[in-house]
Amino acid sequence: MLAIEELLNHNVPSVFPGVVVGVIDAHGQTKTWCAGTLAGESDPTPVKANTIYDVASITKSIPTSSVALKLWEQGRLDLEESIIKYLPHIQGEHAAKVTIADLLQNTVLFPQQLSRLKNLSAQELHDAITHSQVIGLPREVFAYSNTNSILLTWIIKEITGQTLEQLSQEMFFEPLHMNNTTWKPTQNDPKIAPSEHDSWRGRDIRGEIHDESAWVLATEYGAVGSAGLFSTVPDLLKFGTMLLQQGQWQDQTIFQPKTLEKLKQPHQLKSGEFVCLGWEWRPWLWAGDELSTQAIGKTGFTGCSFLLDWKREKSIVILSNATYPSRPQERETLNAFRRLIITQLLSNEEI
Repeated sequence: MLAIEELLNHNVPSVFPGVVVGVIDAHGQTKTWCAGTLAGESDPTPVKANTIYDVASITKSIPTSSVALKLWEQGRLDLEESIIKYLPHIQGEHAAKVTIADLLQNTVLFPQQLSRLKNLSAQELHDAITHSQVIGLPREVFAYSNTNSILLTWIIKEITGQTLEQLSQEMFFEPLHMNNTTWKPTQNDPKIAPSEHDSWRGRDIRGEIHDESAWVLATEYGAVGSAGLFSTVPDLLKFGTMLLQQGQWQDQTIFQPKTLEKLKQPHQLKSGEFVCLGWEWRPWLWAGDELSTQAIGKTGFTGCSFLLDWKREKSIVILSNATYPSRPQERETLNAFRRLIITQLLSNEEI
């Protein structure tokens, strides 16, 4: 079996210009590996542990769904409440049956692809999303979409009167000292890896949200919870450590035990798939077969991933810009790399 360093170097630059991998256990022991550059020939600056990446859809879990779970813990959010209470214009015969938990579990079929609506104004896109059509009954199949997290963000704002930026900072980023995690990085910061040379925007995307719909909406509505967070491996490992330590971080309780117990309870759909609140449950497709029965994770389109396995007592973060200079035509090469890294780190008892 190749060493981690060899695996990383073997995939630079064919899969990504650069990559940072980190692992941490429940006792806080950690190790980090770096390989490659920020942007190949465009920016040959070597990648470092504190290189900042656009983590894309990891945003849906850290922090969006985590904020929702914290609000549930505080008694401020009812997961079984119908979303129609807050989003009266959602359409469809079964729209009133959709709950906040359904948004978290991605069990609502919203057929529109937001990437096809990127040329709308922020207001037009907002109206299209808040008038979304629900197809069929919820909780039938896993139906992953950005719409779920965006609607959840707006429900959270309606309930609390606070933005997702404010809540994530107060609940997680400040107490966990995630000092390099931000919604609004300084554009062209030399520590930020560019995510793509985007023909639609006509420039390298660096310090801007890569996801088009989230980028458009952010101009008027701020963070929308589907994408847009920027972070580093050390910062995300702090979040992982907190989860491994049953919600504790140093002398603080970030999550109460009841909240993590709820997160650890998967729900089986009629399709046979398992879902949980705000994460992928046991994501073997990209994380491999070494996962225990208590593993959650999330990937980001840009080439990032976060994995947490309670039974194996490890959290693994992989950050890269696999979409630079252009997004790949297929994802299996990246997923095969993820499986190799995660399998090796989980199967090795020592970090």
